Amino acid sequence: MFMIYDYCVTGVRTKYCLGKDGRLRPYNDLNEGCCNSGIYNKTVGADNFACCDGSYQVYNIRTHFCCENKLRRIQDETQSYECCQNELRDKKIGVCCENVYYEHGRKGECCGQLLNKRNQYFCCKDKSSISAKLHQKTSNQKCCGINSYNKKTDNKENGCCEGVPYSTLTSDCSNGHVVPKGHAWCSADKIMGEQYKCCDGLRLDTSKYVCCGEEKISKITGYENKCCLVNGNIELYDASKQTCTQKGVVGQLSVTSSTTSKPDMCGWNTYNRFVDLCCQGVLVEKGIVNEMQCCGVRPYFTTNQTCLDGVMRNNR
Repeated sequence: MFMIYDYCVTGVRTKYCLGKDGRLRPYNDLNEGCCNSGIYNKTVGADNFACCDGSYQVYNIRTHFCCENKLRRIQDETQSYECCQNELRDKKIGVCCENVYYEHGRKGECCGQLLNKRNQYFCCKDKSSISAKLHQKTSNQKCCGINSYNKKTDNKENGCCEGVPYSTLTSDCSNGHVVPKGHAWCSADKIMGEQYKCCDGLRLDTSKYVCCGEEKISKITGYENKCCLVNGNIELYDASKQTCTQKGVVGQLSVTSSTTSKPDMCGWNTYNRFVDLCCQGVLVEKGIVNEMQCCGVRPYFTTNQTCLDGVMRNNR
């Protein structure tokens, strides 16, 4: 039995072949191989050589083949046997599809490792031919990776984007990704400049749009645009004049003094009486929108508490 060792010397990976004398001999894996404890030349002129596992014999792949761990001579191109799954198979009976044998499958064709019986299906394979898939045959049919699509159906043009079929009427293919029509795909780690950002995988111009969750919303001119998400609904608001609460967007009262009106005060603090709660000079921010009331100087939640004679109790 021969053995192969890998070593890393000064950053270069080197292979060694262990000989019968117990000595390790280096060899170049690009054009040399290790077989039966000896080093052989893989390429000699126009001939290509390999090592037959089991017998450990070096052979010319143009004149011989290795099957069932035995070296066999290639008689001619019409020979009746082939090697499949390391076994001799009769080509007159079955068919070998990338080392997968199908007995009584001579009337079919291979689709990767799949057998297309009587060629009744449409075969699609990926670029590497590792994966394959069989599809029912239709008109104007094309492959998109292992998937199938119709190039044109009912006046609708369809395309292929890195193995994914899509409608060219509603979508575009951008950097290998299917995106809505007129959009471009982007990733957060891609440098796009300060004006742009990613919103749900799409490039967003921040001078025109705001990204609310995963939705692109056009900015309102003159607003300090912010998003308010309440009960699954998204609302754009002006953060300089409005506040986002659990009940939605509410206006903020001006706290600057004027000759016509005075700001609401809670102790020494100005506050919005439609949003905040004031309990005898104690300010509770957003107390109103959070459904709170005062029990003396203490706030409480009306949803699960009660105030009786100045004493706060939990509801049962």
